[in-house]
Amino acid sequence: MRKIETIEGFTVFFEAEKEEVNKRSHFIKECEWSEKDYKGLKGTNWFSAHVQIRKAGLVLSDQYLGCCCYNSVKEFYTTYKNDYFGDMVKEGIEEAKQALPVLISQTKATLNALAA
Repeated sequence: MRKIETIEGFTVFFEAEKEEVNKRSHFIKECEWSEKDYKGLKGTNWFSAHVQIRKAGLVLSDQYLGCCCYNSVKEFYTTYKNDYFGDMVKEGIEEAKQALPVLISQTKATLNALAA
């Protein structure tokens, strides 16, 4: 995973993972593109986006988005940073903010049990 940035104390990581859905099938059958339109995608990157939110090295949220088609993987989190990537980061940070107090409480309870 590649570290992208830190927001509100949470570290944002990104990785382009293998997309299981067939690119041609997706655009022609699901999106009803013409063969000509589909051929315009030649040379593009086809992947599933994985955004991970961490704090102190602990994973607090994993966000996934399939069927991503961009000129480059980097374009997903740079040029289009405020699109799907931004939504994934925002949702992941919200999820992390909810998970963190629960994790802290569980960790305290474990430490107290160890100290007893």
